[in-house]
Amino acid sequence: MAIPIQKLKFVEHPRYGFVYPVVSIDRKHEYPNLARASTASLSLLNILVLYSTFFVPIFTAEFAAIVANPAFILPSLVLNTILYKRNYALFYQDRSLVTGLFLLPCGRKFIVETRDSQSK
Repeated sequence: MAIPIQKLKFVEHPRYGFVYPVVSIDRKHEYPNLARASTASLSLLNILVLYSTFFVPIFTAEFAAIVANPAFILPSLVLNTILYKRNYALFYQDRSLVTGLFLLPCGRKFIVETRDSQSK
């Protein structure tokens, strides 16, 4: 049996009282968020360009001449399709990623918090 060098420092958890944080992950600046944001922003740009080209012109003529050009819009649509196929799971299936793992004071039970605020 090993004796710890110092006592564990328990913190106050809003739901469970005093717990020891084993793992605490800040998922704000992670790859899934960047991948989702880049795919969504490219999709929005493509939708705006296609809407402006075929329905109501919403861009100035100079900007529309650049982005509505087939040399620009076709690679952009292909890139958007590739990004969506690659990052499809990040939009729907990463809700169960672990953001926190806490040890209860009894030392035998853990609390696992996920990204969708569920605890087990």
